[in-house]
Amino acid sequence: MFKKTMLALLLSFTILSAGERIISLNFSPDKVKLNKEKGYVTVSYEDYGYVNPFGAPMLPSRGVIVLVPATAAYTGYEVMNVKTVSLGKGFNVMPQQKPVPISFKVPEEFIKPDAEVYSKNAFYPDNVVKFTHLGTMSGFRLASFIVYPVIYNPVTGEIKAVTSITFRVKYEEGKRNVNPITVRQLNTVRAQLRALVVNPEDIDVFAPPLKN
Repeated sequence: MFKKTMLALLLSFTILSAGERIISLNFSPDKVKLNKEKGYVTVSYEDYGYVNPFGAPMLPSRGVIVLVPATAAYTGYEVMNVKTVSLGKGFNVMPQQKPVPISFKVPEEFIKPDAEVYSKNAFYPDNVVKFTHLGTMSGFRLASFIVYPVIYNPVTGEIKAVTSITFRVKYEEGKRNVNPITVRQLNTVRAQLRALVVNPEDIDVFAPPLKN
C-alpha cells in the first residue's frame, strides 16, 4: 500500500511539473517569390535567410525564439499541424550555394544539386520546424528553432507554400536553479524580449524570481 501511494505521488508530481507552450505561426503564400537564375528557380520569402546544407534545395527560413520558464529544462518539441498550398510542379530549385561577400570579385565555384537529396520523392525539408539550441538572457530561458515557409519535392518539382505551423514546446519546471533579478533588470530585459520572442505574453509569467 505504501509503495502504491508513493508511486501515485511521484506520478502526480511528474504530471504537475511537466509543461508545454503551443506556438502558432502564419505565413502568406503571396510573399513567396520565384525567379530564374542559371537555369534554376530561386525561392525567396521576404527577408528570410538560407541555412540549408550546401547542395540541398535553397529554401528560405528564419529563426524563431520561444520563451520557456526560467527554472525549466527543455524536453523536446512536437509539430502538431502544418497547412500548405501548392504553387505548382515541374520546378528545378537552385541548390544551396556558399554566401558570396559583395566585395568578392571572383565568383565561387557553383555547387551542384546533392544527388541523394534531389533523388528523393519527398518534400524537403522533412520537418518545417527544427530545434537549434537553448540559451539564456538575464536569467530568462530561450529555446531557438528554425522554421521554413516553403517546402519542395525535387522529383515532382512541386513547390508548396506553408500557410500555418502549430508546434508544441515541452519542458519540465523546477529543474534549474536561477539567480533572482531586480525589478530594474526585469524592466530592462522585458523590452528586449518583446522584440525577440514569439510569445512575449509569457515574459512576466516565465521570468526568474525577483529579489526582495
